[in-house]
Amino acid sequence: MSNTRNIAIGGILSASILIILYLASILPTSRLFLLMICSIILAVIIIEVGIKAGWLSLGTTFLLALYFAQNKSIVTLYALFFGLYGILKAYIEGVIKNLYIQYILKLLFFNCDLLILYYLATAFAGNIYNNVFHYAWWIVYLFLLAAFIVYDYALTAFISYYYKHIKGKI
Repeated sequence: MSNTRNIAIGGILSASILIILYLASILPTSRLFLLMICSIILAVIIIEVGIKAGWLSLGTTFLLALYFAQNKSIVTLYALFFGLYGILKAYIEGVIKNLYIQYILKLLFFNCDLLILYYLATAFAGNIYNNVFHYAWWIVYLFLLAAFIVYDYALTAFISYYYKHIKGKI
């Protein structure tokens, strides 16, 4: 693969991530769906160009989106969860062949990342989250865990589809 092709693919797909992040920051609905689309596009960058390009794309889109996007929390959620998970998923599934260990590492990432995002949210929003989730925190946690498992399954299904039907045609 030529460097020109890799730069072009990485640049075009990173620009599309930036546009979608901007839309996610201004639209009142579908924000999580748009962040998932960004994660899928980042997975395509990793498949087509490589993991280093994925890191570069994550960093540049995060920094540029911080400048352009109106809602910085959406951009932070992209960088700390959706973008980072796509890259770590590639590492985990590329290096470790045991499915049980893969899921343990993915769930470990989810729990650590959720804890970081929770503390960031309470640091910036104050005690709002503590008051809302004081008694029902485990229900929220189980819902988020189920959503993460569905998200991982959907991302894996897309990556499998991409390898079978699209890779090599771009």
